[in-house]
Amino acid sequence: MTPTQDLADGASLLRTVRVIALALAIAWCCAGLTVPCQAETAAADADATQPPADPAIVAQLAQLRAADVAADLAAAWKAHDQRYLGVLGIGMDVPGFDQSTMRSDDEVRVIPNTSDCPRNDTEAELDHLARTYARIYNTLLTKRLAASRAQAEGPADPPADPHRPVFQDSLTSRMP
Repeated sequence: MTPTQDLADGASLLRTVRVIALALAIAWCCAGLTVPCQAETAAADADATQPPADPAIVAQLAQLRAADVAADLAAAWKAHDQRYLGVLGIGMDVPGFDQSTMRSDDEVRVIPNTSDCPRNDTEAELDHLARTYARIYNTLLTKRLAASRAQAEGPADPPADPHRPVFQDSLTSRMP
């Protein structure tokens, strides 16, 4: 056999393999068979292996669903609790707050049972709601603290008029 015949036989074999693969794919589709996507198989595996939800977490989730963020902040403010809310993941996160601007007197209260690795759907929902709740709470708290600090500092002095003569201040201070 010559090299040219080897190439021709290789090309012929490749065409035959392609035709067989196409025929199998058509037969597979005509039979109504599908290949499940990775997300579907992962969800099915997760449903089969999820541990049951902890009753304490179910109760915490119900409380979080019924929570009124503004009312909770007002109650905390009245009790002089000005801590931000944090959630746990790889580290602690304070949603809705730029942690790089955190002052030394800012404190964080962590919402319990939060994680970036939930074991079941209940824990995943708790983590999602806790992050949403904390983001809204922290945004409102930041605004309230800024307003409180501005009020404590008093009104800002108006900027000096650069066109006002300097001696005028000394003259008006001696007037009765």
